[in-house]
Amino acid sequence: MGNRENIKIWQPWLPRKHPPQVLSHPIESMENSTVAELINETIRLWNDELIDGVFTCKEAAMIKRIPLGKVASEDVLIWPHTHDGRYTCKSGYRFLKEETKLYSTQQHSLLNSKLWKGLWSLQVPNKVKNLMWRACRNAMPTKANLVRKKIIDDPICDRYHGAHEIALHAIWLCKEVDVIWADPELWSCRSYYLG
Repeated sequence: MGNRENIKIWQPWLPRKHPPQVLSHPIESMENSTVAELINETIRLWNDELIDGVFTCKEAAMIKRIPLGKVASEDVLIWPHTHDGRYTCKSGYRFLKEETKLYSTQQHSLLNSKLWKGLWSLQVPNKVKNLMWRACRNAMPTKANLVRKKIIDDPICDRYHGAHEIALHAIWLCKEVDVIWADPELWSCRSYYLG
């Protein structure tokens, strides 16, 4: 940032990655205010009283830690995910990769905690629970997974040519598996374990 005259207070400008915008509730009279209005220009210091009155304690402290230059210069846009503030394709890719990983981890833990509790509390042999867990987590040695790990080259099902062998196919969708699911012995065993 330079003179901060072009940066609106409620736009992303804070020196943090997640999130760079101010989270404090916007004050109606300051909706179009710029960051420059938070600075006492005569002494080139942050207006602590105003900042403390507008922002949360954490955000106020963060803002007041931003060093102000002795001379106001033109505002420039910086990329917070590199040391020098310059955007590169590599840093953009890394940022998106981290965001995707963070999002999927959060989604996985929130959405699946009930699923996992339900799965592990089933009254079935542990090997069945383990198989179900592996299928849900895509952790089975299916041909598609083996191709992804570069162990084999062909992901097509050996028994039912024309479909990629993913967990759902290997356990349920493959026509050859219908024979197993139709076996009366399987269902008598199921009845035994489920009571």
